[in-house]
Amino acid sequence: MIHMFKYLSIFLILFGLQHGAVAQAPVKVEEGFDYRVLTITQPIDTKGKVEVIEFFWYGCPHCYEFEPELKGWIKRQNKDVVFKKVPIAFREELMPHSQLFYALESMGKGDVLNDKIMFAMHRENKRLLNENEIADWVAAQGVDRLLIVLSPSYQKLGLLISWAILIVLMGCRRSLFRVSTLRHLRSQELEPRRSM
Repeated sequence: MIHMFKYLSIFLILFGLQHGAVAQAPVKVEEGFDYRVLTITQPIDTKGKVEVIEFFWYGCPHCYEFEPELKGWIKRQNKDVVFKKVPIAFREELMPHSQLFYALESMGKGDVLNDKIMFAMHRENKRLLNENEIADWVAAQGVDRLLIVLSPSYQKLGLLISWAILIVLMGCRRSLFRVSTLRHLRSQELEPRRSM
């Protein structure tokens, strides 16, 4: 019985080492499969720079899990890379999340509170789907609840949100990166393409 346990242990160790080696093998990134180049170049605010846009939703579990990797990747980029976040609401009842994003951005609180919002939604099970829930949560973070509710960015976001939805519908319906490609962000093998 002891010999059988030894053999089983050795097998499991060797299997684990082999499995780990396979997981570390680099994956080739292929245009048309892992990503695609948009035929119509998006206008950018900063000429001569690389613009990377993340389309996200506060309630997306994949966005939440990916956020630490993305932040690390952003820190490793040169100064010619400009990163932007664009909130997407796929249903009307999710629109308050997009409104919250733009209101916080207009107040200069987005960088501080975006991670906290995702944590509240994914770890504390807060939905933040109506004005009272949002105002109460923001007040608990030290922001005057009236500032968020009365913010012009919270009240009048039709144009910005419509722009974001239009971009998604026109060219980004499918994810630009597959999950396997996201692993390359750690090693910086995936470089953003320059806009022409």
